[in-house]
Amino acid sequence: MNIEKKFMQIKGYDLLYLLLIIPIGCEIPEWIAWENGPLEILQNIVLVICIGICLYFWRQSMGKTVHTVWLVSAGYFFLLLGRELSWGRVFF
Repeated sequence: MNIEKKFMQIKGYDLLYLLLIIPIGCEIPEWIAWENGPLEILQNIVLVICIGICLYFWRQSMGKTVHTVWLVSAGYFFLLLGRELSWGRVFF
């Protein structure tokens, strides 16, 4: 299968997500999306988990060609986490 065709295919769950996210976004209580609210805390938790997963695979791929990619990916997720937390402004 051609790569362009593979990436252009819309899966059923993609369409379901698109159809559900708009009504959910309209009905979600405003306090959930506040600065440092539950939604942002959940996002921070997901980013920390992503950093951990990347570091785990970095350790597992010692000596392989993709070894550096995992470390760079962990750094990228750390950058996203820092931006989300306004580089510590949340805590200080």
